[in-house]
Amino acid sequence: MFIVITPARNEADQVKELVSCMRASTFQPDCWLVVDDGSTDGTGDLFRKYGADLDYLKIHRIESRSGYMGFHYSEVVRLGFDEISDLVDSTDYIGILDADIRYGPNFWRLLKDAQNDENIGITGAVAVVAKNEDYFMEHFQRIDLPLAGRVLVKGKCFREIGGAPYSRSPDSTMCILAKIEGWKTVLLEDVYAETTRPTDYKSEYDAVGKSRGQRAWNMHQPLWQVLIRTVAYTFTEGLRYAGNYFKGYVEEWKNGGEQYPDERVRRYYRTERTKEWLRSFFARLSGRLDPHKILKARIVSRKDVFD
Repeated sequence: MFIVITPARNEADQVKELVSCMRASTFQPDCWLVVDDGSTDGTGDLFRKYGADLDYLKIHRIESRSGYMGFHYSEVVRLGFDEISDLVDSTDYIGILDADIRYGPNFWRLLKDAQNDENIGITGAVAVVAKNEDYFMEHFQRIDLPLAGRVLVKGKCFREIGGAPYSRSPDSTMCILAKIEGWKTVLLEDVYAETTRPTDYKSEYDAVGKSRGQRAWNMHQPLWQVLIRTVAYTFTEGLRYAGNYFKGYVEEWKNGGEQYPDERVRRYYRTERTKEWLRSFFARLSGRLDPHKILKARIVSRKDVFD
């Protein structure tokens, strides 16, 4: 069994193309649940209209409203899984798909086939953004950290990690918990998905950087790691973005912001993540394969993304 969940709020301009992608998929879900998060633009009705021929499409509307950032995204996803808990308990594969993702017909099949390795629990695609006729890879995509709403989770892995986590950064948390439980998490370097809006687009520019800093605190990232990322963001995203990232982290620290309540996650960031960075550093020095490599951003063709 294969199920997919899509959180959606005011996504009217995204629905038609997303439904077309799912309809064309060579690996069809048994259930595609769209969680309509109190939309005011008819998002749910448009899913019903354009997906009328998809008997596996279900719409579940919730009326709760709060900001896009913070914990709300994970709350919406968790409510969706609660709605189909009977399927979650037995499914083989679980897809988490954001409404602004576009992909080719073999997307889900390729993510599934990679999980023929029994040790792989989560697979994901490289995020690209369209610019004119080209597609540009987003920055900071690690080959062992498939993130955001373009992932497939093996059902057994999902259940072992306790389902969708309540976190400011649920995708990162899910990967970390999977690693802790002994699963491999893999970003497939030759599978791409277009995001029609850059990651975190739904917040204003200043809020995006700040939110990432808040997430870093929530995930127990130590100050030295945050400082290194602040410097990196200065070069890739700009000084203002980097400053807001650091500000978000410091404010959460000063205010006693909530942190993910699992000591194993704290240990991971304090010890294992440090070891990963060191392994990457020495792998680059020696010319060996880096198991935690950050993909170099480059241009890919439309054929690469959608064929």
